[in-house]
Amino acid sequence: SQEHKEKLRKANIGEKNPAWKGGVIKRNIVLYDTYASQLEWCEEVRRSPIDENILEVKCIYCGKWYMPNRNSIYQRISCLNGSSQGEQRLYCSKGCKQVCPIFNKTAETLMKEDAIRAGRLGWLELNREVQPELRKLVLKRDGYRCVKCGLEGPLHCHHILPVATDPLESADMDNCITLCIDCHKKVHKKDGCKYGELKIKLC
Repeated sequence: SQEHKEKLRKANIGEKNPAWKGGVIKRNIVLYDTYASQLEWCEEVRRSPIDENILEVKCIYCGKWYMPNRNSIYQRISCLNGSSQGEQRLYCSKGCKQVCPIFNKTAETLMKEDAIRAGRLGWLELNREVQPELRKLVLKRDGYRCVKCGLEGPLHCHHILPVATDPLESADMDNCITLCIDCHKKVHKKDGCKYGELKIKLC
């Protein structure tokens, strides 16, 4: 509150601890003015609608806006600057991190997947997750919930008509639905929808 801020100012907390900045370190808050310029060239960032001083980023998997913690921002910036290995991409939850098709994959694996998409390798070796931008649109359309059970995560984007039988439809938003992990597994156990069959059939 404004009253609390005034008490802090009068107590000269800023002079005693220059890193205080209104308590953002203690509360693990990432300030927009401090970090946005270091991230905006490769991440989608914005000022929080709740407080314009706070930084929000888009989850790399689901596309949802969220407030990251300071440690994840430090790690991401460190990787972007070449000070650390890996990428440390920004995810809104552990669920999104676990189901993301590019999380913890080597450059060799990602290049192989690109080769499969380009038709240079067989499609059976391809991770069946949909394109990242399409997935974000589908998850947003379905309200970030499983359309079968209503669970909020972790979520997958499922092709109704399999990629193998109709590659052109694979990029159609109307051919995709949002499912949680358990419902996705159940769908692929149905006759006609098993990974080994992949027949044209609505699941």
